[in-house]
Amino acid sequence: MSVPVRLRDLGSTYGGLTGKTKVDFGRGSASFVTFLEVINNTRLRGTHLQRVRIRKGERQNRVHRGDILFNGSSETPDEVALSAVVDFDPDSTTYLNSFCFGYRLRPDAQVDPTYLAYLFRSGAGRALVASLAQGAIRYNIAKTKFLNVELLLPTITRQLEIAAALSDADDLIVSFERLISKKHALKVGMMQQLLTGRTRLPGFTDPWSSTTLGQLGVFFKGRGVRRDDVRSTGIGCIRYGELYTEFDNYTSTTRSFVSSDIAATALPIRWGDLLFAGSGETREEIGMCVAFVGDDAAVAGGDIVVLRGASFNPVYLATLANTPDGRRPEGSERARATLWSTSAAEHWGR
Repeated sequence: MSVPVRLRDLGSTYGGLTGKTKVDFGRGSASFVTFLEVINNTRLRGTHLQRVRIRKGERQNRVHRGDILFNGSSETPDEVALSAVVDFDPDSTTYLNSFCFGYRLRPDAQVDPTYLAYLFRSGAGRALVASLAQGAIRYNIAKTKFLNVELLLPTITRQLEIAAALSDADDLIVSFERLISKKHALKVGMMQQLLTGRTRLPGFTDPWSSTTLGQLGVFFKGRGVRRDDVRSTGIGCIRYGELYTEFDNYTSTTRSFVSSDIAATALPIRWGDLLFAGSGETREEIGMCVAFVGDDAAVAGGDIVVLRGASFNPVYLATLANTPDGRRPEGSERARATLWSTSAAEHWGR
């Protein structure tokens, strides 16, 4: 049977590092749990601690195994006080970052800290703490209000069973993520070898020919379509930022739409067009390529360079353009001969 209890009756809170300046971080013999580790993990393993300098005589709160750590502020109420249990044995010089606070159970509290960490990550737990968030641009939670939160807890035996089941599920997810990451790396390596001709499939012996993008078709420049023009229905539209955030090598659909009046002022795109990002937030995003293989009418917004031709497979060429060799014109001679030309660079504003 669940028994209602307040957090202040089970334990107490403590603050993170205080009195630290920029010069104290990244050096010293002490360590601290980072803000991102707290908000991104339910169980902390101590694998991503950062260094901090703690001077002799400083009074700082140490982190202990079984402590539950919470972020004290966030951009939205729903992300305040995300919980993470310390699931490792910190040494005597391990602390907590300044933007989080810790909660330590009393030795006689009949509560499993891992269960409590999962509880505050659940929908029910989020509802309890989100209602306590205060602020306008950035939301904060007061530790005094946090301690007044009332919980309904099952027996300690049932808590341990639930925590073990959820931990097993988390471990399984991590193992799958590692496998997927490994398979992705193998795929990227295989693509690099096959798409550049370094490795040939059985039965394919014809020689490769060198060409430039300028010889494969005609370049066009996207136009029109401001952010305020985008709507949820209408004629499909692809914007330059979507080339490196929404799509992977090719697409048959669009994420954005515009009215017929706006579409009439933009550049129509056809099946097989290659769309290159003419600008980006970072240097790496410029030139990212997506092949459009949709049958419905669509347009390209500004800062998109469109290559239109008929002598290439668009999905193949877009994928090739996004490989490391394709993204690096100063790389191998093969990449330069295959992908880049002076005319293409001029069209891209380089």
